[in-house]
Amino acid sequence: MEGYDTPCRLPKPKKGKKGKKVEKPKKEPKTKDYVPDEKEMKKLRKHFHKMPVDAQHKDLLKSKRVIKQGKKQKKQIEEWKKNPKAYDIRGIDTQPKELIDKRLEFVHKHVGAPKVQKRKFRWKTKDGVFEYYPKGIQTSKIPSQGRIRVDISYQDKNDVDRIYAHELGHAYDRNIKNKKDRSGFYDFHKLGRNPKKLRNEVIKITKKINPYDEEQLLNPLLYRDGEEHIKYRKSNKEMFADWHSAFIMDKNIVKKGKSFYNIFKNQEKEYVKALKDIDKEVTSKYVKAPKKKKKKLKTTKNKSKNTNKNTNKKKKSNDLLGWF
Repeated sequence: MEGYDTPCRLPKPKKGKKGKKVEKPKKEPKTKDYVPDEKEMKKLRKHFHKMPVDAQHKDLLKSKRVIKQGKKQKKQIEEWKKNPKAYDIRGIDTQPKELIDKRLEFVHKHVGAPKVQKRKFRWKTKDGVFEYYPKGIQTSKIPSQGRIRVDISYQDKNDVDRIYAHELGHAYDRNIKNKKDRSGFYDFHKLGRNPKKLRNEVIKITKKINPYDEEQLLNPLLYRDGEEHIKYRKSNKEMFADWHSAFIMDKNIVKKGKSFYNIFKNQEKEYVKALKDIDKEVTSKYVKAPKKKKKKLKTTKNKSKNTNKNTNKKKKSNDLLGWF
């Protein structure tokens, strides 16, 4: 049996030795955008998901007003809490649960409906795993399309969805691209016209969806297996699974790395289109697109009438001038 773990938590640091001192953040100018940290982000997301569904869908619409750092920051955040369409918050892509649930449901079916188990496994080194046998071999526990297990012991709903989307990425890689044999279809060392640039773009995306600090991991005083963890995260299989997780959970992050996104979009047209259709179907219930006003075109008859009126006016004025 083979499979791929999702070590969302970093390897444990060595005991008895302290790491680097955390430097105090420098004061930034007021004109910069407000970017919430992880704690603030979790609070904002929790508040967002308590809103009515129609209010949640308002945040899908584009807003040019971005919350800035400074005196008005608190007021603007309070306004955003009442109406998410009022402002945009950098670094937080709030999407309604209904939308993400529909996407995940569709992807699960599309990749062959692997067996799914979400419960408290209380694993210490991993948060999720995709298990399978090569060449489509199946057993009583693991079907030919594989089995996904997600540990929900330490995660909130958003993290569980992210891990699940990651494991579905492994299932897509193995079941769809490699015909139920093994995972690892995409080789990021050879893709595109500039493979180095493309690979670096994908690595940046994976760090955003599931952060890790290479400098800290390579510090022998802090971590023993840091180098192995980096190699694992930069393997083709894990890079695609992380990218796929971002593709399902936060498309705006994926679109910034255009190289691989364009390749995937062109190769998997039906898959991408189906996800777009789901987005339209869900959002159309709550967000009405503004109707375009049709411009009235002047007909030739109206033009001729106007010209006749103008000529009559000129004649009358000339006649009046004749009396003086």
